[in-house]
Amino acid sequence: MNINSHSNSTSMPREQKLNILHIFNDPKFSKGFFEFLIKHNENLDNHFLFHYRCTKSTYSSFGMRSLFAANFFSPFANIRLLKPLFQAEKIIIHCLASPILIFYLFLFPSLAHKSYWVIWGKDLYFYRVLSEKRFYHSIYEFFRRKVIKEIRHIVTYNDGDYKLAKEWYGTSATQHRCFMYPSNLYNNVQPPTPKNSKIISILVGNSADPSNNHLEAFSVLEKFKDENIQIIAPLSYGNKKYANEVIKAGHRIFGDKFKPYLEMIPYAEYLELLGRVEIGIFAHRRQQAMGNITTLLGMGKKVYIRDDITTWDLLKNLGIKAYKFYDIDLVKPDESIFQQNREIVKSIFSEENLLAQWNQIASDKPQ
Repeated sequence: MNINSHSNSTSMPREQKLNILHIFNDPKFSKGFFEFLIKHNENLDNHFLFHYRCTKSTYSSFGMRSLFAANFFSPFANIRLLKPLFQAEKIIIHCLASPILIFYLFLFPSLAHKSYWVIWGKDLYFYRVLSEKRFYHSIYEFFRRKVIKEIRHIVTYNDGDYKLAKEWYGTSATQHRCFMYPSNLYNNVQPPTPKNSKIISILVGNSADPSNNHLEAFSVLEKFKDENIQIIAPLSYGNKKYANEVIKAGHRIFGDKFKPYLEMIPYAEYLELLGRVEIGIFAHRRQQAMGNITTLLGMGKKVYIRDDITTWDLLKNLGIKAYKFYDIDLVKPDESIFQQNREIVKSIFSEENLLAQWNQIASDKPQ
């Protein structure tokens, strides 16, 4: 991969390139990631994509070798994965989620040694946040523990997550600081003027995953149900059963002030939606929804998260002001706080920095 801090960069001579295997499981991030590489003149002929839960049609125009699996347990696809695993000089695992991949890394530690684990959050916290730990979870965690200890490179901008990986799994992996994907970039979007400036729009969560803890957030917000508010809940992906529970609770508590979004909308429209929001509430008990959080902060919005998760420490260390989840109010702070947040997000979560970070990872040679 030849990525440097200038978008008009030329590709590195072919013989200098490493053969890189990317393993993804969520097209929400993979498609934008490869479009980002192409935008910056990266020739993908030395990249190989193995993608779970996706189809080839989405990536047919990218010009790179690829294999696709309908799910984590697709037998033929997983067998075919073995060859690129051994051929690759570097393996970049975008979320360590596949049980078969973990089994392969357990059987062949040499594969783990040349792997770069891009931590998404759920793959680090998986076992810790289980509400009920069954026997098969313990077996799975046994293999995860062995594998993570052998992985020699971890990609995360969140120092807290890196420390937890070391504490929980005994890894001595090198940390590569990177905020991972274009969805986490600062967006120079001017928030639209609200149609009704008297209504306070509040975003709750970022998906229909139970980790959003919508019902807990609703219980904190219930005291404002008679205020001039609108509760917005993106529920277009995740657990449908959970989404229905959220919708029922939202309408029961807030009536027609509750507006769920059940269909995926184009990214530009989603940014426009975030621009109309004044307050963002994320009740996750772990690092999650960083793209939404940084986007809202970059727009000068008030963001509430828990103060006992690694995201809180990350933002605090960057000098960004966030607010504690249990201290929710509708008071708008001084504009200087929002302006400071905007400037920090703009300088840190920039395209130039993301290019430089991936350039460092690309040029790093597995030990």
